[in-house]
Amino acid sequence: MTQPGGKNRNGARSTRCSGRREPSASLLVASILLTVASGLGGSPGGGPAAASPGESRVAAGSYATTAKSRVRVEGRGPRPFRRLTTSNGLPQNSVYAVVQTRDGYLWMATLGGLARFDGTTMKVYSPATSPGLGSSRLTALFEDSAGALWIGTEDGRLIRYLEDRFETFPSAHEASTIMAIRQDSTGIIALAAVGIVRIEGQAVVPLDFTGFETVGVRAFGYGAGFVARSADSRKLVTLADGELRVIDVFGLTGTPAGAFACQDRDGAVWFRAQSGTLWLWQNGEAREDPLGVVVPAPALPRLRDRQGRVWFGSWEASSSVQPAIFGRVDSDGSVIRYGAGDGFDGSGGVLPILEDRDDTIWIGTHTGILWHLENLVSSLTVVDGLQDRSVRMLFEDTRGGLWIEARNGLELWKDGRLTPMTLPTSEGYRLLNPALLAATVNVLPEDARAPLFLSSIWAAIERPDGDIWFGVDGGVVVFSNGRFTLDRLNHSISDLQVNALLEDRSGTIWIGANTGIARWRDGTVTWLPAADGRRVSTVICLLERRDGTVWCGTRNGLFEIRDGTLAPASTGSEVLARTIVRSLHEDERGVVWAGTYDEGLFRIDGDRTDHLGTAHGLFSDGVFAILSDPRGFFWMSSNQGVSRVSRQDLDDCALGRRPSVTSIPFRTEDGLPSSECNGGFQLSGYRRPGGALCFNTQGGIAIVDPSLEKADPKPPPVFILGARREHEPAPSSGQIDVPPDVLSFEIDYGAASTFRPELVTFRYRLDGLDERWTEVGSRRTAYFSRVPPGDYEFVVTAANAFGEWNDVGARVRVVVKPPFWRTWWFAALVVLALAGLVRAGFAIRVARVRRTFLEDQQRRERTAAELEERVRDRTRELEIEVAERRRAEEQARTANEAKSVFLSNMSHELRTPLNAVIGFAQLLSRSPRFGPDEKKKVEIIQNSGEHLLTLINDVLSISKIEAGHVTIVDAPFQL
Repeated sequence: MTQPGGKNRNGARSTRCSGRREPSASLLVASILLTVASGLGGSPGGGPAAASPGESRVAAGSYATTAKSRVRVEGRGPRPFRRLTTSNGLPQNSVYAVVQTRDGYLWMATLGGLARFDGTTMKVYSPATSPGLGSSRLTALFEDSAGALWIGTEDGRLIRYLEDRFETFPSAHEASTIMAIRQDSTGIIALAAVGIVRIEGQAVVPLDFTGFETVGVRAFGYGAGFVARSADSRKLVTLADGELRVIDVFGLTGTPAGAFACQDRDGAVWFRAQSGTLWLWQNGEAREDPLGVVVPAPALPRLRDRQGRVWFGSWEASSSVQPAIFGRVDSDGSVIRYGAGDGFDGSGGVLPILEDRDDTIWIGTHTGILWHLENLVSSLTVVDGLQDRSVRMLFEDTRGGLWIEARNGLELWKDGRLTPMTLPTSEGYRLLNPALLAATVNVLPEDARAPLFLSSIWAAIERPDGDIWFGVDGGVVVFSNGRFTLDRLNHSISDLQVNALLEDRSGTIWIGANTGIARWRDGTVTWLPAADGRRVSTVICLLERRDGTVWCGTRNGLFEIRDGTLAPASTGSEVLARTIVRSLHEDERGVVWAGTYDEGLFRIDGDRTDHLGTAHGLFSDGVFAILSDPRGFFWMSSNQGVSRVSRQDLDDCALGRRPSVTSIPFRTEDGLPSSECNGGFQLSGYRRPGGALCFNTQGGIAIVDPSLEKADPKPPPVFILGARREHEPAPSSGQIDVPPDVLSFEIDYGAASTFRPELVTFRYRLDGLDERWTEVGSRRTAYFSRVPPGDYEFVVTAANAFGEWNDVGARVRVVVKPPFWRTWWFAALVVLALAGLVRAGFAIRVARVRRTFLEDQQRRERTAAELEERVRDRTRELEIEVAERRRAEEQARTANEAKSVFLSNMSHELRTPLNAVIGFAQLLSRSPRFGPDEKKKVEIIQNSGEHLLTLINDVLSISKIEAGHVTIVDAPFQL
């Protein structure tokens, strides 16, 4: 709640802006409580987007009489602004201009130099470090159509930055601070403190606008032109394409106040009239803003963003005790003022305001630059009236009552009031005991009137008749017709804890307790037995599926009710059959998602079950609650915080179409009252009818408004920052050269993203060496070692916090030079040297062969001569030998012939007497006068004669053979 001139609950001094009439303090209080009760993060029936947590909103005009503006107050959250100062790398804290160039960089002009920011890293340029930057006192920035960055200085100079080179254009007239720079068809023009100047050649020259003065103009808008104020303060002057146009607002209800005006993307010029109302000039007509918004003086409109919000601010603080004014007007007419509690202290005034490509708003001040964060998360805690920090149950009934259970009891937000539910324990209160087959009524004695403070409430459902059933320690409490009814429990089972309640389509109520599950139907409670005889421990959550079956998450696995019994669910997963199942969610396709205490997330689609955990990109293996939003994202709580992940990514990862998912974490720094969320019962998380998602934490209620997320996140631009060779900076002119003696090198890269820049992820590859991407998460340096010599291309790309990848990325050529012995010229020299050696060797060999040939030839000639001599000698010897042999042969022949004659003669002479001897021996053998002895002797004589005759015949045969007179006679013979 905010009091006039006081401090809001964040400590911000804030003044309410209400158009023509301020709403009363009581109305604001009622509105705050009503909004929390009926629209935590959004009204039940939808409604305008919630404000960033920490903002203080009041309506434009009377809340009671106008329908076009209304109060919207949400839970508290972190400061909507983050401040960048010299401690973050700024060269000086007075930021006079900020621009985002097409490569995604944010450039900031300060009185200490130029700063370049990509969301995480700040780089500073100054005259000492950047030759050509003629001044460090910079006041204006602009990027032209060629991509050059133009810089205006305090002393009237213009500086152009292109291709990493600064060029200064000196002023040709008296020094006059450059306030803004634009480009039209005539070239670069700029508004100086005392007039308009243009770039002509290499000089900055003034333009002649006779009859018009533009003294003191400080604010500009979009497009090629700009807006200035004439000296009589009754005209707004525009200049585009060399043509001066005058917007004569004299006579309007309230003339323009001050020198500030802003031009939006549609060409409309917005300004504040003296009355404080916003006016716009468009298509030659001036008209008052139809919302009737009043901008507090002395603030003036500075920017109209893509959402139609007009941001306003005063140039400086009015005094040391009156801070500068800064805020915005939303499209519904709500006026928001920011103070110290939001991160804007008001001491430095508001200089430039810029909306970047990520829809982030940047506000330059004299105390640094503010970075506006659209916080999705706000909170409700004990500061807002909760009785305890630890919230375990949150439930909204159809009458707009919000039931909140903290450790100290039950509370109800209703009709703008927070009511602790302390109950007298007398007649009229009934407690349903699901442990009993029939309820037993035990009325307490009349003197038992001590208040019963309901606590340890874990679950709630609302029945069609409007009764609300609460699961508590000890059974079920029923709230009916504005009263609680109570059936007292049997004290022997008073430890019964009801964690989950579910009423199915048939009207049966299922009661999940720490001893199992019971069914309530027609006033009868029946406990369900386990089908396999297993003891079912604490039931944590219940789900009625689209096919009518009821599933139960318990401390010992996932079960389903089948044929009146409790049976393990048929998932095929051993892990899911034994782990703690804390949450169940069925999407519109009938796919069931089961969250566990520490085993991650399970996807159950028919007969297929897939397991996903931190190894697949989940933020935590604990999934306490699963809530979905209209954009197809799952929001899950855990002991580490709340995370968001795309259901499509989960599907693709489970089905093997992608290796991992991208989880976006939300912790205390993002607005959670505590990063430790509560789980273990049915209502650990709750989606409100208006779309807001509520999670129970140890520090209060975390409220997430998914509608505040960007609908079309743009992938971040990616760029190469530089390279190092063995940790020493490497020069780069379009490529990175790696000498042969360098064994390792590094390449630095970055991406420009101002939405959750810490969640930007990168991947790279070295084409020619790598076939796949190397996923490196948020690391912004690529390391390479012992890369083979070659010509490569380094490619890096990035994804934003939503997982949207930049398909183009950034590229740089990398040339790893080989050692000299592996270069082509060295190879050529080696080839030439080898050729020379071969040729020399060949020549030597030829000479040696020739010499050897000559020597051999000479040796052969000598040998031939010696051989000839030997041949002649031998020939002579042979001739003598032949002659002697011939003589010997002649002699032998003669002797042979003589022998033959002799043998022939002798055989004849021997045969004749031998025949006589043989003949007479035959005669004597036949003589009867000889006895046997004599005949035997005569037989010896005969045989010897015949033998001698045979010898003589053989000798004669040899003689015939030698003489060649042998005659062959064929005749049979006995073998």
